[in-house]
Amino acid sequence: GPAGDEADIEGIGRAGGYLWAVGSHSLKRKKIKAKHADAKAIKQLAKVEDEPNRRIIVRIPVVTDEDGLPTLAREVTVDGETRTAASLGGVGVSLTDLLADDDHLGPFLQIPSKDNGFDLEGVAAVDERLYLGLRGPVLRAWAVVLEVHPYVEEDDPHVLRLRKIGPDAEPYRKHFLNLDGLGVRDLCPDGD
Repeated sequence: GPAGDEADIEGIGRAGGYLWAVGSHSLKRKKIKAKHADAKAIKQLAKVEDEPNRRIIVRIPVVTDEDGLPTLAREVTVDGETRTAASLGGVGVSLTDLLADDDHLGPFLQIPSKDNGFDLEGVAAVDERLYLGLRGPVLRAWAVVLEVHPYVEEDDPHVLRLRKIGPDAEPYRKHFLNLDGLGVRDLCPDGD
């Protein structure tokens, strides 16, 4: 998006020489303020905003500087391997585009996050896999974690795509967790 636009980053993780950041991928509903008259408050409730800059998965190369501190780079060559910053979404195909026809999650893509709509919060990066925790929707007390395997598009090293995985060769795999009605707020890898 334009400079100064919020990306609404909801999770970061680090693996394989990259820092990964994910946006919420959610819609938002206008807030009602105490100063709003009833008619304006009702009108505000009807306004739902979609911001493409929330629908991003980004990887940024991480290198260690001479002081041993991690530093982010747009592009870097390490041991003969060129690592580039790349993204899925924002402009072009996003994760929510790929989920549009999903039986479980598709119906929730048009619902704002605070109304049990689609809302990504948290990422765990493990090797070439990302696990994306969903705060919403929660389905009959079951939370959802999406597993994706991003890769770089051959024609443009700054564009990510998702490998087809699982028995149905979808670009994601769903994991359902019975969390007694709670959604996922964050993830942390534990080994592999």
